[in-house]
Amino acid sequence: MDQESQLLQTRITSLSQDLEEKTVELMELKKTSTSRSMNAESTLAAKTEELRIALEAVEDLKEINERLSTKSEQLLSSLSSQRESYDVMMDNFHQELSAQTKLAKLYQGGLKSFLVKFYA
Repeated sequence: MDQESQLLQTRITSLSQDLEEKTVELMELKKTSTSRSMNAESTLAAKTEELRIALEAVEDLKEINERLSTKSEQLLSSLSSQRESYDVMMDNFHQELSAQTKLAKLYQGGLKSFLVKFYA
């Protein structure tokens, strides 16, 4: 019986040591797991914030692009209008110049006729 008791005591001691080792191992795993989890949460929070900032920047750039597109369309329209006005003005100028040239030639022809008649 003493032997059985001793064997039982040895078995209890061995199992207690195994339990203690497994408990320590489990605590280490829990500590490591908790640390990894906190690192993952921290990284996720940082990446989420980076994404939020990037999305805000994209929205800001879209608004700027829209404003610049609208402004360039307005400037293009204004340039086209000014170009049309310039073309009309140049056409009128050439017509006026042509009319003035014809009128000057008529006056020169009339002057020559007058001078011929006057000195004749």
